[in-house]
This record gives sequence, C-alpha cells and structure tokens, in this order.
Amino acid sequence: MSKRSGWLVIDKPLHLTSTQVGSIVRRTLGLKKIGHIGTLDPLATGVLALALEEATKAIPYYTILYKTYDFEVTWGESRSTDDKEGEITETSLERPTLGQIQSLLPKFIGNIQQLPPAFSAIKVNGRRSYEMARAGEIVELLPRNVCIHSLEITKLINADQCQFRVVCGSGTYVRSLGRDMAVALGTFGHISELRRMQDGKFSIKDAISLEKFKEIAHKEEVYQCIKPIGAVLDDIPAVSVSVSDIEKLRHGQKIKPYDGASGQDLVRIYDHDNLAVIATLEDGYWHPKRVFHCN
Repeated sequence: MSKRSGWLVIDKPLHLTSTQVGSIVRRTLGLKKIGHIGTLDPLATGVLALALEEATKAIPYYTILYKTYDFEVTWGESRSTDDKEGEITETSLERPTLGQIQSLLPKFIGNIQQLPPAFSAIKVNGRRSYEMARAGEIVELLPRNVCIHSLEITKLINADQCQFRVVCGSGTYVRSLGRDMAVALGTFGHISELRRMQDGKFSIKDAISLEKFKEIAHKEEVYQCIKPIGAVLDDIPAVSVSVSDIEKLRHGQKIKPYDGASGQDLVRIYDHDNLAVIATLEDGYWHPKRVFHCN
C-alpha cells in the first residue's frame, strides 16, 4: 500500500473550512484523492480526520459511535448562526446561576430531539441549508433524534460565559445544544468557542497542527503521522487468505470463506500488513466489496 494512503489527523485551526484544510493537504502532498470525516465549522477547531488516497474507499465503513467536544456558551444573545459568527437576533438580561445550569444538564442527556441550525450542511430540496440561509431564504428543517452520552460543566468563567464538555453521537449539533440550553434556562445563547477533542477512533492526541504538517510535509517524518487504513475498521473482522485468493478477489472473483470466519457478513482481508480487500458474504462466498491497490 502506498505510504501516502491512510488517515492523517489535523488539529483544524480557526477560520478555515474542513474542505480548505483538505485542499491544503492534498496540494502539499500531491495527492489525487482526499476526503474528510465530520465537517467542522470555520469557527471550530480540533480533530479533523482526513482520508488520503486509498483510505477514501474506507469512509463508508468507518462507524463513529462517539464524539467529544469542549464548548463555550455565551448567555444573553442569540445569533443567526447559533455561534458568534452570526448577527444578533435576540437579547436578554437574564443570566443563569451555576445551580440552575447544573440542574438543567440531566434533561439534555440521553436521546433527545434537536432542531439543526439553519446554517448547516443539511440538504433541503437539493440545496445546502446554509446556502439558503445566507441568501435570506426561510429554511424549514425537521427535528432529529440525537444521543447525548454525557454533558458537564468544565468551567464557569463569569455570569456571561460557561464552558462545557459533551460526549455525543454522530449527527449532534453543538450549536443547537447551546441554543436550546439557553432557552431552557430562560435566556438566549450562542456558541462562542468549539473544539472537537475526539472523533470516533481519533483524539486530539493523534492530531498535528496544520503548521506542523506544512513544516514536515516534504520530509520522511510526515509518513509517521499517517495511520493505516484499517486503523478505523477494527469492528470488521480481519482474516488472512492465500495470495492466490487475494488475487482472485482483486480481479472481481469470489472465494470460499475460510474456516473460523465463514459466518462473517463483512471481513477485512490483508496482504501481509496491507489492507487488500473488504469482502462481503453472499450466497456462501466472499465477494469483493472494496479493493485497495498497492503501488
């Protein structure tokens, strides 16, 4: 497998979109293909997992159960974007006490309904919600079920601002969480800081800054930061098969399942240390679902 195929985790800086960060990495390394997991807003920082080259094929098989965010809510103002980038839409002189905030948190833990921000990437009739909102159009989104695993106060800064940590499932909007918490506390609020600390298999400890990446991009050191494609696929059983069977799968042919893994619907098949094929069980045979090419 090309040493440029795998996962690179960037600590996304402020003011850049996830796509812009991906484009910088793609151009710098001279890549043909790149993708990213979990879009971050320009005003958010933290874990951004980039799939390089052959790793883009693994994106549909990467199951993310948990995400962790550190965020700050500023009370007393609602914003059009639900973060500090937007225009002020409503204000309130009410400020929640620490006791009131602590009492509220359990109500936002578990499976809850959440209305996504109008400024989001959700598609409405084929168009991105944020494009419609920026054009001044009324955006009608439906509430969705999301899961909040834990929510805690990490620091009460002052009467106007409080910091939190949330562990949540995919599809959760922290901007909506901050907005809804404020309303439940009898005031308004918006997200003034947002940092993703964990995104599935990857944590902030796995990330390097964009500046550090640029510094080492043309050195061998950069390849030590690229994690194997299979690093995110450990929920799919891994099996070893013969070289001849690997070649059959690579050419679109089916093979008989190996003993001990014959009941698995989906398997990872390795050629030595390199992920070669993701195969699916159909009609008693393993069929190639995704083939990963060595260079």
